[in-house]
Amino acid sequence: TLRIALYGAEADLAAWRQRLAAVPADAWLLVDTTDAMRALRSAAAATARGDVLLLHAGCMLPPAALARLLTSAGACTADVISALDNIEAQLSPLAEGAQLDGFDPLAVDRGVALFGTRCLAGTSAWSPLFSLWRQTALAALRKRPDWQAGPLPDGLQGAVCDHLFVARAPLQLRGPALPEDPRE
Repeated sequence: TLRIALYGAEADLAAWRQRLAAVPADAWLLVDTTDAMRALRSAAAATARGDVLLLHAGCMLPPAALARLLTSAGACTADVISALDNIEAQLSPLAEGAQLDGFDPLAVDRGVALFGTRCLAGTSAWSPLFSLWRQTALAALRKRPDWQAGPLPDGLQGAVCDHLFVARAPLQLRGPALPEDPRE
């Protein structure tokens, strides 16, 4: 069973139910917070069985985003599966040190959909905008009340879809930091 935890200051449950009409009404959890970790903890407490899709209300989703994420998740065993996004530098589709301001999120999504390998790459990062948390990850979250935002804790495996991109304003995109120059 999939539950969708919708959170964020702009959370309009009715509008999101229209946008994702294929999702049953009883699958939605409206979490009254702007913090991703609080939303996850609340969703984990409310979900005894099944998985949770964390969805930020200000997120710009490309066409078929939910189907694309769920199809990718069906082919892997990772505990947390995320889309590429413009919030976490480790989940950026850009190269190390690259920057892009004022971009069109749908154009970036079309680019990664076209050139992505349709594979999931392992990562300890997770998207606060659009990520699927399996029951194993939710159980680990319930057992670790001290875990705060940041990399996934030891024992949890994360994966990122290289062919799905979501974004939220401001539309700034940064690649991972450049590695330190060993000559210095």
